[in-house]
Amino acid sequence: MKNSIIVNNITAVDTDTYKIRITRDNKFLFPAEQPGKRVIYPVICRINRENYNAKYVIGSKDGKERSGILNLGSDVYQTVLRIKEGTQLKIGRSNDGVYLINKT
Repeated sequence: MKNSIIVNNITAVDTDTYKIRITRDNKFLFPAEQPGKRVIYPVICRINRENYNAKYVIGSKDGKERSGILNLGSDVYQTVLRIKEGTQLKIGRSNDGVYLINKT
């Protein structure tokens, strides 16, 4: 099984809302979706050896499968990672459950 993903789908809308969409093929790295239920998971992301609190949102009340959303918050998104439209990220998961994020 893979232990990291590449996120290469960041749009201008994503940068306005400070979110990273985790597409269907990449959701295996995050908590599982529960059909018909929207769940918000607290997650820890490590960027440049610093840990940051984030949220992972998955699921919908209508039961349709959608992308997961990793919400890093504006400070991490803009100041730490400096994400812009077209930015590519590599996201992995450490043995202790921390998500490791690097720009590619």
